Amino acid sequence: MIVQFDKEASSSMHLTQAERDRLDNEAVRDAWLSLTGSLPVLIEQRVARGEVFYSALDLAEYLIGKSDLAGWRINFTTDGGPYSATLLLKNPRSGTPSEIAGSHPTSLTMAFISVISQWAKGER
Repeated sequence: MIVQFDKEASSSMHLTQAERDRLDNEAVRDAWLSLTGSLPVLIEQRVARGEVFYSALDLAEYLIGKSDLAGWRINFTTDGGPYSATLLLKNPRSGTPSEIAGSHPTSLTMAFISVISQWAKGER
């Protein structure tokens, strides 16, 4: 399943890099707060340093667990977006990983957050 943030997509196409960075920072903070109920100090520090994608990876590991997260994959062009992100999840029955995918036209972080949100909502 591919998820597109249409509302954000149209407005973010015309933003500066600083504005897109701010939106990514807010998105990862909001994802942590809405999905876990807290924003750990370490994550807040990473976000402050601009390490938002790694903070989203931390969120996936925190929610899914290292034992159930088989890996992840990202795709984008040399010009930037569109970005797509995929979570690879271990399937205990078959041993084969299952996948959840999402996309965003201008943000790798938001593409990855969309995938984590799908997992959290049970859209697997």
